[in-house]
Amino acid sequence: MQEFGRLRDLDASAADAFRVIRYFDSLVANRAGLDALLRAGAALTESVVGFADSERHLRLRVSPEGRAASEGRAAPEGRAASDVETYEEWPTVELGMDATAKVWIERRDTPGALDAIVLERMAAGVRIALDRTRHSETHDPASVDVLLDSATSEVDRNVAARRLVLEGEQRLQVLATLDHVRPALPVTAAPLLSRTTQIGRVTAVILARGETEIPAELASLRQGIGPAGGVLDLPESWRRAVLALRLTGEGTPTQPGPRRVRYDDVGVIADAVEAMGAGAANAADVIRLIEMERVAPRSLEFLEAIAATDSLRQAAERVHVHHSTLQSRLTQLQIALGYSLDSPGRARLNVGLALVRAVRNGTIP
Repeated sequence: MQEFGRLRDLDASAADAFRVIRYFDSLVANRAGLDALLRAGAALTESVVGFADSERHLRLRVSPEGRAASEGRAAPEGRAASDVETYEEWPTVELGMDATAKVWIERRDTPGALDAIVLERMAAGVRIALDRTRHSETHDPASVDVLLDSATSEVDRNVAARRLVLEGEQRLQVLATLDHVRPALPVTAAPLLSRTTQIGRVTAVILARGETEIPAELASLRQGIGPAGGVLDLPESWRRAVLALRLTGEGTPTQPGPRRVRYDDVGVIADAVEAMGAGAANAADVIRLIEMERVAPRSLEFLEAIAATDSLRQAAERVHVHHSTLQSRLTQLQIALGYSLDSPGRARLNVGLALVRAVRNGTIP
């Protein structure tokens, strides 16, 4: 945007106008949202710009610095401040035949040479953005990115929530998975598609129901699930969903471990994994467990089953061996571990296995 300099200093030549048009066209091509388009208009005109949609009950004003402007509006020259809410004198473009939505520039001094072009292109971009998000099947990863980014302002996050029809939802949580979500979802899962984004090698999905049971469309995925909260809690839910995802396994003999982990179920273990960082690979218990698997294949699979069940018989059923076979193997495992798998030993084992999975999964995303 710096290439434009100050619009009021330009001469409105065809070249300058083309540069403005090209800039807004690039924003549209990159599926810029409402907030990004308004920030561009405000920065280019060095004025507050506004958007209102009475049908959607949306109203947003952005300052030249890219921040939300205060609700009170400065009156156009010659008008009383009390008249502003009912008297429109700003340069305005209506976005539809029914005039339910409009954008404007709150220019308080001499208009810039290219204000009209900026207003027209900003309005065109906003119209496209609104049309794109009016349909539930729309995939809008940019809005999901905004909601999961802890550095995003509260205003931008609320705008993104409106676009995804999440405004007012109090039970939101993030599901993080290493699997591909979109191809697996049927057409009937359109709301889930619209709340999905790819961050690194992880797919993030915002769940709007906050229910105990994961939606059936996502049940088969290997997943970490963050705690539930409101819109402003989503960045933390995302961070903790990724922590939980690091503690998952494929549920196979070579990569044992639960395919679904809720942060709420592992809390302090996930926090310990995060705190240890790369040092987890050097933990004595982790080194011992990995060496046991190298020397005696299926050791981790058996230990995962023992840690996840209430009895040796249940563990044997899980790994498809006779319980007497597992009983014999248990004696060898305890000798290799150096501790008994009674209550305190089982707690230690759970932490060790979680660290092994985190080390194998590596850094996410």
